[in-house]
Amino acid sequence: MTQVSCPLSVLFLSACIALSPTALAATDERDALIKFYTAANGSHWKKSSGWKEAAESSSDPEVQQLPLCSWHGVKCASGKNQDSEGVIALELENNHLSGRITKHLWGMPYLKEVNFEGNNIKDAGFEGFDSLATKAPIESISLDENRLTHVTGISSAPDSLRTLHISSNSFDGDFPEEVMELKNLRSLRMAYNPGIVGTIPNTVGEVENLKELDLSYTSLTGKIPTKIGLLVNLQYLGLDECRLEGKLPEELNDLISLRYLSIKSTDEDSGKIDGPLPALTNLGDLRELYLDGNDLMGAIPRNFLENSYVTSKLVTVSLKNNKLSGKVPGELSRFEKLQLDVRGNQISGIANQLCRQKKWNGGQVGVFGCDAIACPKGTFTTTGRRETDEEECMECPYGEDDAQYLGSTGCLSMAVSTSAESSSSSNSSGSGISVVAKVFILSVAFVVPGAIGFTLRRAYIKHGRDPEVVLGSDGAAPTQKDIEEATEEKCVL
Repeated sequence: MTQVSCPLSVLFLSACIALSPTALAATDERDALIKFYTAANGSHWKKSSGWKEAAESSSDPEVQQLPLCSWHGVKCASGKNQDSEGVIALELENNHLSGRITKHLWGMPYLKEVNFEGNNIKDAGFEGFDSLATKAPIESISLDENRLTHVTGISSAPDSLRTLHISSNSFDGDFPEEVMELKNLRSLRMAYNPGIVGTIPNTVGEVENLKELDLSYTSLTGKIPTKIGLLVNLQYLGLDECRLEGKLPEELNDLISLRYLSIKSTDEDSGKIDGPLPALTNLGDLRELYLDGNDLMGAIPRNFLENSYVTSKLVTVSLKNNKLSGKVPGELSRFEKLQLDVRGNQISGIANQLCRQKKWNGGQVGVFGCDAIACPKGTFTTTGRRETDEEECMECPYGEDDAQYLGSTGCLSMAVSTSAESSSSSNSSGSGISVVAKVFILSVAFVVPGAIGFTLRRAYIKHGRDPEVVLGSDGAAPTQKDIEEATEEKCVL
């Protein structure tokens, strides 16, 4: 800050102070903050010490002299509360802010960080970046969990901006491509904005300094653009529960700095990624991979993550509920502490050496062997694998015909109980069904497990219902006693 040479005369001392750049800067900062306080409905803030007094008693010289750095949430470069200039950060998260941010805030001469998360701000005032002669040297803007509807003007933010967090807001419309003009951005979070539609723009590849990109839980559609492969500095990519479709682009393999990749699609309304599982051989630092709930097909490549240099560290690979088939390859044994989830696929086998990986799945493979990866064919648990001493992989009544793949969470024959229950609910309109009818339904299903029984069992798998089955003690069709006992316990029909 520039120093001004002043006469030593006491007569001119006060005038010198008034004209100094330091005093002018303090006055400008105070004025900008008071305008912001008013526009953001400061009278309703949860905490407003310093702000309230300055805004309501601005004519009182004593109050006017309260140092800016003593106001709630105001941080200054010196770190001293008694200072009256040099505001570098505003931390007002979860403080009942509402209304708008005035453009003057984005012109404060030293402001680097703004954290207004968890409020009700509707307008961020980014247009101020266009109209102000001097822009704040802002580095981080956190406006998660507000009510923003647009980010107009953000493209004119200074090159110093590194972090923009605007998740959980009220955006409605196409993806705001303005954010892709922030070439020096390092972290962009726009998750939990279901009102954002359209596609991921190809210009995403131009924000080449990005290290974090989270667009999860938006309504983005289409394919993942191939240009995303240009983000060679990217470490975190989140695209969960969008409406994306198509194959995973080969260019994902160019994200050589990636540590976290998640494209889960477990919601019914989410899109589904299909095609083969890429080997991702260039992602040497990948620690977490989540691709649950998609339509990935084919075998897990033998060279999957073959160039990983974190094989001695904890690595998570979750491929649950896809359409992957074949055998889990033994080459994965190079990972010492792998957390692997392949349940809910069409996996037919697991390489023997993987059953001896004592530190896999949190050490459970060392205790339960391959059952801790996935239950064998013809068996099941409610989770698809063994995770505790109490819950073993239990045999299905009809063996492998009942659970054709590894990692089953139920048996096909268990569809009988659920289907009969559904039929009972729809036909009885809330009234009870007779024991005779129950006997008839279960007798047909279990004693004659032909086309009808198979169809019912298929319906169970399709709807993914939790199994509830009652069998006789020898695994045969239930006796009259079994049915009556089950009825009393409300286990069937």
